[in-house]
Amino acid sequence: MFAVVKTGGKQYRVTPGDVIVVEKIIGETGDKVKLDQILMIDEGEKELKIGSPIVAGVAVNCIVLDQSRTDKILVFKKKRRQGYKRTKGHRQDQTVLRIIDINGHIAFKSNKKNQFDSLVGIVVSQFISTKAADSIFKQIKESFNTDYLSEKHFHNLSIGDIKTLGLSTNKAKTIKELSELFISK
Repeated sequence: MFAVVKTGGKQYRVTPGDVIVVEKIIGETGDKVKLDQILMIDEGEKELKIGSPIVAGVAVNCIVLDQSRTDKILVFKKKRRQGYKRTKGHRQDQTVLRIIDINGHIAFKSNKKNQFDSLVGIVVSQFISTKAADSIFKQIKESFNTDYLSEKHFHNLSIGDIKTLGLSTNKAKTIKELSELFISK
């Protein structure tokens, strides 16, 4: 399953779980963004849909991971023998997005054991650093005494359980809501 999305004057081939860097999109870190300019979509079972120019009624849902700027580009102008030199720098604004789903469908690798681990990793890593997410993930696994997590393990976690792992109440609630969203699909 994949889609070709147009945003910021560029085209991106995306699949669920991908992280892409695009031109600046308005939104705070953690906000949900809907990209609705889909040029092409392949849903696996169905045939490939190609828009003219866009496919109607299809959207890609994303979460904003970061708002940042690119590395500085130096612009140097010179006119020889005139004593004219100008140096300027430019940093382009950019947004880092994680693709949640395409047209409401979430697709992960077929390995059931790693499927839910990666899903929980996506949910948790939206709100905290990778190192903290790994330690929290490890603590959750240890609390259930298992090598991998299944839907029932994560579904049984309460907001209080998530909060005891060192997260604020708002982050714990958001992680619980997102996990229920992923589990229900």
